[in-house]
Amino acid sequence: MIELEPTSPIPALLVFVCVLVLHAIKRFMTRDVTESQRATLAFEIETLRREMSDIDARNEYARFIRCQRKHDAKKDELQALAAQSKQPRTVALWFSLAQAIVPSVLVWQYWSTPMLAFTWRADELAADAGGSYVELLVAPVIYLLSMPIRNSHSVGVLAWYWICASVCDRT
Repeated sequence: MIELEPTSPIPALLVFVCVLVLHAIKRFMTRDVTESQRATLAFEIETLRREMSDIDARNEYARFIRCQRKHDAKKDELQALAAQSKQPRTVALWFSLAQAIVPSVLVWQYWSTPMLAFTWRADELAADAGGSYVELLVAPVIYLLSMPIRNSHSVGVLAWYWICASVCDRT
């Protein structure tokens, strides 16, 4: 049986909020045109180009010009989307630095602070599963969860940051 012990929720919430803010900024900055929209525009441009090559400009001048205007409009739209999606290099650089520095500072600050403390009764788990195999199977997972602290009854900041980042990536 695993029981949660009360710990201070401030460090865990602070790490979660920092991860959430970084992911929100990342989504806002990379909120550009999807690859499917670019592919759709490129396909439409290629279709119009083929249609223009099939039209005899001397005999069907009006149709050729209409198709050429559509082609030019789609090409301009694709160029506008490409220009819109490019971020200024300084903004991207500062955001990359923030993505590297914030987790490092959080890990450094809360290196020895348990984010979540719990107790598990190995004898109850062993009785339910029928032996000491449960201890052998659960011990590596608990060791990885408590990585910087090395306390088998807590979740460390590295595992908590990874859990928070995984949750933010899924949403």
